[in-house]
Amino acid sequence: MILVIFGSQNTSKNIYYFFSKKYCILEAGSDAGGLTTTAHKDGDYFILNGTKAWVSSAREATAGIIFATADKKLRHKGISAFIVDFDTEGLVIGETENKMGIRACSTSDVILNNVAVHKDNLLGKIGDGFKMAMEQLDLGRIGIASQALGIGQAALDTAIYYAYNRKAFGEKIINFQAVQVLKLTYSMAYILY
Repeated sequence: MILVIFGSQNTSKNIYYFFSKKYCILEAGSDAGGLTTTAHKDGDYFILNGTKAWVSSAREATAGIIFATADKKLRHKGISAFIVDFDTEGLVIGETENKMGIRACSTSDVILNNVAVHKDNLLGKIGDGFKMAMEQLDLGRIGIASQALGIGQAALDTAIYYAYNRKAFGEKIINFQAVQVLKLTYSMAYILY
């Protein structure tokens, strides 16, 4: 979505290439103003340095949108976004995290060591990155809420199944008073909402 909203004439040829790849978005993190990944202009290129932590789909991706700051003194107003091919020299994918859940995609660090990105791969203008990241975050919240709801429903379904099938002291535990109270509480909450 960021590409469609913030793409320009300069990035249009790169956008089609980018969409043909598996990509991920390397956002600014929880403290966007404190972003430590840097971008320094060097002729027709920006040189990116830093580490992006906890990047979803980093191992599967072949390209990404990377947020970096050109001027740390400007905090969030100095952040820009760059389209970066993961084959670029100096870009390394770190070890895959061994997560407890949401294992359908990998989560890894992306390390940038003097990664040269052509100026045509700047998405939007210098300083537009924070706005882009916040808009993407707003869109992403819907997906995260859906995941949380699904996980909660699966936990409840599993608990109910267990309560109907587990026996203790010769009786199904669904018939125990404590489980009945929980069952009644859930039923009331379901009716009220």
